[in-house]
Amino acid sequence: MFHEASDAVADGSDSLAIIFRAKSAGSVVDGNQSILSFDPNGNLLLKANAWWDTPTYNGMLKDKSGKRLKLSRGKEYHLSVSVIGQKLKLSILDGDTEISSYESDSIAISEGSVGGYFALTGSNAGAKYGNIKVTRLDDNGKVCDFSDYSNGYGFGMNAMIYSCFHTKYVCEESADGPDGGWWGQYYFRNSDDEYCFDYNKRNGDENAWLGYTTGAQIAAGQLSTLFNVYFDQNVSGTRKFAKAPEFYSRHVESGIGDGYYGAMYIANGYRLLAYQNVGEYAKDHILLKQTMSLVTKTNDGYEAVLENFETDFSAILFDDKEQAVSLSFRSQSAGQMINADLNGGYADKVTIYFSGRGFAVYDGEASPMNNVNYTKIIIC
Repeated sequence: MFHEASDAVADGSDSLAIIFRAKSAGSVVDGNQSILSFDPNGNLLLKANAWWDTPTYNGMLKDKSGKRLKLSRGKEYHLSVSVIGQKLKLSILDGDTEISSYESDSIAISEGSVGGYFALTGSNAGAKYGNIKVTRLDDNGKVCDFSDYSNGYGFGMNAMIYSCFHTKYVCEESADGPDGGWWGQYYFRNSDDEYCFDYNKRNGDENAWLGYTTGAQIAAGQLSTLFNVYFDQNVSGTRKFAKAPEFYSRHVESGIGDGYYGAMYIANGYRLLAYQNVGEYAKDHILLKQTMSLVTKTNDGYEAVLENFETDFSAILFDDKEQAVSLSFRSQSAGQMINADLNGGYADKVTIYFSGRGFAVYDGEASPMNNVNYTKIIIC
């Protein structure tokens, strides 16, 4: 686990670390992740560490007698760590004998519960590791396919896999010269891309439209195997309902040529954003004036028809009754949100609206176009 002390490896200066739920792959100094690190003398670090804050140990590993753990250099140990939700369990074995354990129930959850990148590392050339095994677990600790981004559900997506976040990287040509830095940048990555720290070589932009860059279009192509995109809106008293020919299509490619409507983005690196115009065509601020829907697809490309199901998703909600996220099911018309008369929601389905004001359920009946009566959610 740790090399013998030498001129290159001073005792007390090296450690082994596991980074998880990270926004940026391979970055140690990033506050948007959790770090588990310890040294041969039992000093422990377990926290999210901001890039400007020098990591300092905040805990201690103990042996089975309750004393500070001492690990012999040059000796092989087995480390086992499991993380489920906010719970972390650590175990160190010498052969088949557990010599130390540690537990925490306050591990930070990633924003939106989307997870993050995983990495093994060590400092000052002291750490060594091998026989590495990593198992993906769902929220209940059940093993699921390592290549399954749906957390064991069998269907789903995580926008974070298509992009990367760097807290800071140096730009050769910036306002501050060769030592200048760009902060909080997100960019699209392909699976075989190398990380580029030169601003002029990055692959995309913050809040990039999914038809804008090559990387974004590749991401959109993959997402199109999971979802169809539908537009349904009221333009000056005329209903415009269309299925987008491609996942990344804007309104004009969908046959809606009058009035800017919107487009699908990957925003802030790890969430889908249905961007919709809030200007001239939305100035009256009506819930169902402009809608964009994702309709799930089966593996053979058909739109999924479900009777019973379970779903799990994350959403950002606003304290505004005219801004909501909806979940529709058992619908007889894919992607339809508004009825043909433009006086209410499409009725032949079940619709649940989620807002910062609460939720509302319409079962086989039309919702109003606006002024939905929400039931307040009480969090115990």
